[in-house]
Amino acid sequence: MIGRVDQTFFVYKLSSSPKIVLKVVKQCVGTDGVEMPHVKTVILGEFFKAYWNRGMALNRRNYKQLVQTTVEIAQKVGGSEIINNIVEDLRDENESYRNVNKFG
Repeated sequence: MIGRVDQTFFVYKLSSSPKIVLKVVKQCVGTDGVEMPHVKTVILGEFFKAYWNRGMALNRRNYKQLVQTTVEIAQKVGGSEIINNIVEDLRDENESYRNVNKFG
């Protein structure tokens, strides 16, 4: 049941409140009862599909929360998992997007 609830957060990526969704994901991931394997298998892939793209990363209203949420996830699953997901984005032709991928 928890897996289903986590995945529904990402359905709302096109809503007017992605900053709120990112904050909720950050809080959920940071909760003591949420284990690393769960974050890795249920949240990580969907999070990067929904939020790590040019539009979200370059949106000044959301970018800080995006970085903070990513850092929280990295603390739970390890930095190497995050690097594996953003390594291609570090080669993007848009300099501003590359800089966001260096965590702002």
